[in-house]
Amino acid sequence: MKKSIFLGIAFLFFYFVLSSQTVGPLGNGTLIDIWDLSYQNAFNRKFTVLKNLTIKSVEVSRTAWNNECGGVGTSKSETIDVYKNGVLFDSKEVNVACGELKKVDLNYELQVGNYELRIRNIAQGQFKVSSDADEKSIPGVIILQDNYISGLPNSYSGAFFNWVIEVKPCTATALPDTVRICENEDYTLNFSACNSEIWTGTEPFTKIDENHIKLSPSQSTIYYQEKPTILPAGTNLVVNGDFEQGNTGFTSEYTFNSDI
Repeated sequence: MKKSIFLGIAFLFFYFVLSSQTVGPLGNGTLIDIWDLSYQNAFNRKFTVLKNLTIKSVEVSRTAWNNECGGVGTSKSETIDVYKNGVLFDSKEVNVACGELKKVDLNYELQVGNYELRIRNIAQGQFKVSSDADEKSIPGVIILQDNYISGLPNSYSGAFFNWVIEVKPCTATALPDTVRICENEDYTLNFSACNSEIWTGTEPFTKIDENHIKLSPSQSTIYYQEKPTILPAGTNLVVNGDFEQGNTGFTSEYTFNSDI
């Protein structure tokens, strides 16, 4: 006689649909060259993705007469990299217009995390940036980090303007509260992956793909589906972790003494 097993499934579901939108620096300010010693930081741009999305395209402006650019109307092949948590994640080779702010297609599919856009092997004065870093982030979707350069007063745009992003569509699929299966049997569950959902549980399971999970319990149990959250890049979860502010942000039985 087969024994029935009850599965409780707890979940936090997030429903989100968004068509293409433009974010990032708008390129309304005067484009300038950066020739200071920290020029590389001026061209890169760090950002945080809070909902799965695709960066469809960005606009860039190469200087008209510099390193194989022969004036307005010519173009140059460049490689645009996207890094995730400091590790190369994806690359695209694109043709960049010289002397003009023009769109290049990227189609980077990104999940929740911290990222950085870079142009490979860039040198001083090759691309235009703007000190008028008028930017548009979407709260809860994508946040562009301020781009300050040591010794300079403004927040710089980076080389990437008018980012067109498309948030991954999601259609709600109701999950059952309880599933009954027989002992030594598996159960494959369909679900909607809106935001890199995380599954946890004390009994075995296998995530087949972004929309299917195989549950293999040996006893009655509960599986949990949760939506991940992330703080902006560079945010420390520990308040005053290096004690430079003394006993601030926590309580302690120890008395703080500054350096003697």
